[in-house]
Amino acid sequence: MLPVGLDVADAQSVRTAVATLTEDPGRLDILINNAAAYVDWAELASTADLNAARAVLEVNLLGAWRMTNALLPLLRRSEHPRVVHVSSGAGSHDDEQFGLRKRHGAAAAYGISKAALNALTSTQAAEFADTPIIVNAVCPGLTATYPGAEAMGARPVIDGAASVLWAATLPDDGPRSGLFRDGQPIGW
Repeated sequence: MLPVGLDVADAQSVRTAVATLTEDPGRLDILINNAAAYVDWAELASTADLNAARAVLEVNLLGAWRMTNALLPLLRRSEHPRVVHVSSGAGSHDDEQFGLRKRHGAAAAYGISKAALNALTSTQAAEFADTPIIVNAVCPGLTATYPGAEAMGARPVIDGAASVLWAATLPDDGPRSGLFRDGQPIGW
């Protein structure tokens, strides 16, 4: 692991990180896009501050897109390249707890950004279908990555991370283009 500063919303920061990785080690086996922007959980689509929504989209969607595009040359040098977008059931119609239809429209920018990330996942997977690059999205579930999350029923980090690890280590004939939690598909 190389310590490289990175702001996925800043193209120059991404270029600098990619240049560092190009020098050493010169390839990338696994890209995990896990950056996420803070959101107003009470925000509704009808009353959203669109500048704040744009900032969420810039990180949650465009950051993952920017990183994947920038790192494609290094991924193509890998024998078993994997791209894992950390998404959310909040960007799904089918998630029973946090899906788009379950929150009464709350956290609009977050859900929309994750739905768009799921669409990016499918689009990239289709583009790379005839290559070794496997692209999937995972939902780690509500995970205790911030103070007080346990009180909300969040899962331990190790449990959430298992979904990411599963997608990052899929065999070459593994699934592509899906949204998964705990190795199981989530319809979106």
